[in-house]
Amino acid sequence: MGAISLSWSEPDDACEMVVRMKKATQGNFYANYILHPGTGSLDRALEAGEKSIVYTICFNKKWNAMHRVLRNTTFNRLEAHGCPLEGSKPGENNVVVTHPAYGPVMRYSYASPFPGMTGDVDDMAMYAGEGVSRVREILSASEVIERIWQEFENK
Repeated sequence: MGAISLSWSEPDDACEMVVRMKKATQGNFYANYILHPGTGSLDRALEAGEKSIVYTICFNKKWNAMHRVLRNTTFNRLEAHGCPLEGSKPGENNVVVTHPAYGPVMRYSYASPFPGMTGDVDDMAMYAGEGVSRVREILSASEVIERIWQEFENK
């Protein structure tokens, strides 16, 4: 999207707008848990390119489906071992995070970070659609709307 396009000529434009608005409206929740500052995942999300996002079945514990996620150490470890199937994945019995109410979350779980989790949050599934590679900054919802309006007025 770069400049915010009102034509949404590309299929991912609408998806990217949803990503932008979700990030803007979730405020600290998104920054603190989904992008987990201090681990580099925020930087990875903002710098994501084609090679940073993978379409994989890596995080399929309890949900056997393909996902688009940011590369992380869990995925890289699986890839280095030739992408074995469930039951043969390296470290699949490791607990990566815990939550006081929900308990342990195992490596390769479909779960993504949320408040209250402690541990290696960066080793969890960091869902990222194709549009995330086109987002270069995190803006407030009002800033996103203002930019859309300015682009509309300038057309």
